[in-house]
Amino acid sequence: MATRLLASTDGNRPQPVGRAAGKNSPETRLSNDNASRTRSMLKLRRIFLIDRRLMIAALSLASSLSSQAGNKEKQEVLEIARTERAAFIVGFGGALKDWCKRKKQSCVSEVLVRPNGMTVPTPYDQLRVDFMSNLNGKTEVGRFVQPAPASRFKPREVNFSDRMQVALSPFTWDRLEIRANSAPSQIEPLTAWATRWIDLGDAKAVASGKQQKVIHSVVYPSVEGGRWKTEIDLGTAPPEAIVDLLDALGQMGLNHVQLGTF
Repeated sequence: MATRLLASTDGNRPQPVGRAAGKNSPETRLSNDNASRTRSMLKLRRIFLIDRRLMIAALSLASSLSSQAGNKEKQEVLEIARTERAAFIVGFGGALKDWCKRKKQSCVSEVLVRPNGMTVPTPYDQLRVDFMSNLNGKTEVGRFVQPAPASRFKPREVNFSDRMQVALSPFTWDRLEIRANSAPSQIEPLTAWATRWIDLGDAKAVASGKQQKVIHSVVYPSVEGGRWKTEIDLGTAPPEAIVDLLDALGQMGLNHVQLGTF
């Protein structure tokens, strides 16, 4: 399209009308400034997105490493539990066989009873006796005592979870002691754990001589000398019962506990 000339009223040369603004015109400079700011903002946005992704990746990695470390600690506790249970089961099985032989096979094992005079709440008022017989109408009970821990190691601190540390010492499967420097505000998680693993309804009942895979007793917690404590006979429960127990202690708000046979 032809450029029209507008006559000048001040004697100067006519000015073109309709021609594009030059590269140094105010309009062009403004447009360039806007484009530059847009490019800068896009660049900053890309940097922000990259930094955000790096931060998320770093947090994810840290969480993964923490989880792996926690799983490693739990596996360590689980391996010790497996060793102790295996040693106990060998001794328990031999003692049961000997008991039944002496009682002329008039015997049963892991019978749930409630001793007379118990004043603590359920399930702490009940226990499973290791062996029971009724030979010639005479009721007798017996117990196998594991003489010493099968695992020999120096007491050490274990970061069981991000909420709780465990001072782990050698222990026997039938006399696991738990101590804490302060009493928890509530013991419902421990009570629920004990109720489930002692099997109050005998849902895990098996033929005589077979393992019921249950704990045998939990002493009602008490505080002595400012220290909270309880004792557990893990009976024939599987090793995973200890991991469940430690999870329950963590749910009670305990951040440091001692485990061992002291």
